[in-house]
Amino acid sequence: MTRRFVHVLFLLMLGISACSEQVVVRETESSCGNGELETGEACDDGNEINTDGCTKSCDLARCGDGVTRTDQGPDETGFEACDDGNDENHDACLNTCQLADCGDGVLRIDLTEGSGNYEACDDGNDSDTDACLNQCVPARCGDGLVRDDVSLGEPGYEACDDGNEIDGDACRNDCTEPVCGDGLLGPGEGCDDGNEDPTDACHNCQPTRCGDAVIQDGERCDDGNAIDSDACLSNCAPAQCGDGVLFEGVEACDDGNGDQRDGCTGTCELARCGDGILRADLGSDEAGFEACDDGNEADDDACRSNCRVARCGDGVLWQGIEGCDDGNRNTMDACTNACERARCGDGVLRRDLAPDDVGYEGCDDGNENAADACAENCRPARCGDGIVWEGVEACDDGNDRGGDGCSNECLVSFCGDGEQSDGEDCDDGNEDDQDACTNACELARCGDGIVRLDAEAPEECDDGNADDGDDCLPNCMEARCGDGVLWIDEEDCDDGNASNEDGCLATCLVAECGDGFVQAGVEDCDDANDDNQDGCNEDCELLADYVFGQHDFTPCGASGGNGPQLNSCQQVYQTDWAENPNLYDVIDGVQRWRVPSTGRYRIEVSGAQGGVNHVGDPGGSGARMQGDFSLQQGDLLNIIVGQQGEISPQGNVANGGSGGGGGSFVWVEGSDRPLIVAGGGGGSGLRNPGAPHYLGRPGVTGPDGSRSRDDRGLGGSNGGDAPNEGGRGWNTVRNQPVGHAGMNQYGGQGGFGGGGGGGYGTCGNRQHTAGGGGGYSGGGVAVDCYYAAGGGGSYNSGDNRESEEGQRDGDGLVTITRLP
Repeated sequence: MTRRFVHVLFLLMLGISACSEQVVVRETESSCGNGELETGEACDDGNEINTDGCTKSCDLARCGDGVTRTDQGPDETGFEACDDGNDENHDACLNTCQLADCGDGVLRIDLTEGSGNYEACDDGNDSDTDACLNQCVPARCGDGLVRDDVSLGEPGYEACDDGNEIDGDACRNDCTEPVCGDGLLGPGEGCDDGNEDPTDACHNCQPTRCGDAVIQDGERCDDGNAIDSDACLSNCAPAQCGDGVLFEGVEACDDGNGDQRDGCTGTCELARCGDGILRADLGSDEAGFEACDDGNEADDDACRSNCRVARCGDGVLWQGIEGCDDGNRNTMDACTNACERARCGDGVLRRDLAPDDVGYEGCDDGNENAADACAENCRPARCGDGIVWEGVEACDDGNDRGGDGCSNECLVSFCGDGEQSDGEDCDDGNEDDQDACTNACELARCGDGIVRLDAEAPEECDDGNADDGDDCLPNCMEARCGDGVLWIDEEDCDDGNASNEDGCLATCLVAECGDGFVQAGVEDCDDANDDNQDGCNEDCELLADYVFGQHDFTPCGASGGNGPQLNSCQQVYQTDWAENPNLYDVIDGVQRWRVPSTGRYRIEVSGAQGGVNHVGDPGGSGARMQGDFSLQQGDLLNIIVGQQGEISPQGNVANGGSGGGGGSFVWVEGSDRPLIVAGGGGGSGLRNPGAPHYLGRPGVTGPDGSRSRDDRGLGGSNGGDAPNEGGRGWNTVRNQPVGHAGMNQYGGQGGFGGGGGGGYGTCGNRQHTAGGGGGYSGGGVAVDCYYAAGGGGSYNSGDNRESEEGQRDGDGLVTITRLP
């Protein structure tokens, strides 16, 4: 079989001597078997197996190509049990690539009578009572099988067929049944005079004087009794097989018919496998069924001892017909699916043996060509076996020594063959020019103009020169801002550090006023704008009246659910920066303060207390949190100072619960996470002798708000809200800081900062209960009457953290301090 492979073999100069040597350049075309579909190929699966869906000639396998496929099971599309490569449908292999078998409806004409598997007929059905028996022989009277495909009066009709030559039993030799009055004595007849005269000596096939114990003329016997199971029947007929009466002690059965193939034979013996009579009264799934019966106990002929037809694949060797039979459908073991012994050269790859076992095959292409991909001993061709694989190997010297003219890959030696030869520093056998060995077979080095990528510290670049002012440094690192080397035409400066406070910024630009970075010793401040009203003027000088030390942010006199107003806070704070709208503002109760200079700041926040009830029982105290933060000049901080929850607006003991205290929050404008949060305390509930848990729960230091009761409270989720009167959490407070309104006219309103409203009314709808504290997660509320509410959760993303649970009474507080 011709195979085409792509191989470009390099020109080898063996040297110049007195005798000129011939240089051979070998070149072949595209290769069938390389796994790539090319022009002229219907398929290419890249292997040497000829018995799968793609042959070694790169043609799609098909029934009739003369190669039996072995890669499909019997139930899979494309399965072949045989393939003789011809169009003859009447030989051992059908045109459907299935083994010929009696009953397939195709008459074999390649065998002579007497040969195994010979067929005289084949009607392709399972009926054994028509003109062609299941053994593919014609039906005949006397074969023991009653035909049912013809009617009375038609040629071949049989009323019975007991398969013997006895004419006086239940079935005559012409396959007709005995009838009283036919003038012939049959089983069970005492006489038969062939007439219907009731006045003569024989009437209804019984002698007229039968029963007197005297054998008269015309009587065959007369024992004078009415017993039918002895030697003489009550009608003076001798007991006989086929008379339909069991002769005790003599007959095993007697069904009175001429059918040899039911449970009782024509000799009145019980049918059994091995009696030579094929039983036909049972279905294939019934006990006693026989597919054949040759009357012997041999298990290696056409009919097995269990009365099953021998077949290839039944696991029993059929002598003279099968070379083997292992009972499986694996065509790659010692016995093929055609029941032939596997052998090297049969074109079927055997896979049931280990490489060291006798008979092992690594391949089997069905030919004796030693120079192709499969050697004569069924071992795959390989470089180093000493045999030149035509079209694949340029040479094969049978050794593993390099530098001898033929490489270990069976190629003429050249740079790139993976074997170091004279004149080569290295040879790694690949086409990667960026590893330790270049494609010129030289050791890679920084400065050779090739970027090496496989080293532990790979080269970022290699421009092959020693110029340290271009984009690739002499150490083969890419020029970058911060490497300490000035990149000409790209950088203004490069001092090799990441500091933005010296004369060269981390972006390799020369520092200047207005770049947003404070140059130490040169600038007091740098807010990157020309606004002279924000504390840092356009000359980067810090305004004297905006030197910040510490400040307490309060509700500025506001109470209840709504936060402070700008004018109120300006009156309370009495600072210059509070009067500057660029530095300070209040929007919807949220105080907005701009950081005056870059540095470290300590922020201490306390949540507000929950509201008291009408008998003075206190609400939960707010939590205190403290942390240190790095802030940038110009950062805009949003500040919510929690306000204490309100008492129920009506003044008697029976009224509703108070509102929850608001949480205190600080976050940078534009951020979706807070810097720090302190939870407010839960409101105090209505006092009742049956409900002792009326004191508000304090704000907690963890992120999750506390519950009203250990077993029934509805705590707010992390960063979320509890429903109804629960305190609000971060996700809601930053957009809706107003405290919840109280339920009904008696519930106390929650404090500004997410405090939950109190409730009042008949029990059953969480009324007479207090509101939860606001916080990073809102405090929970009770589902029972009279209970206090849980405190809000807290959050701290700063350094040097401090936290205290339930430390703040009254309104909340936020204190910001500039650290040295």
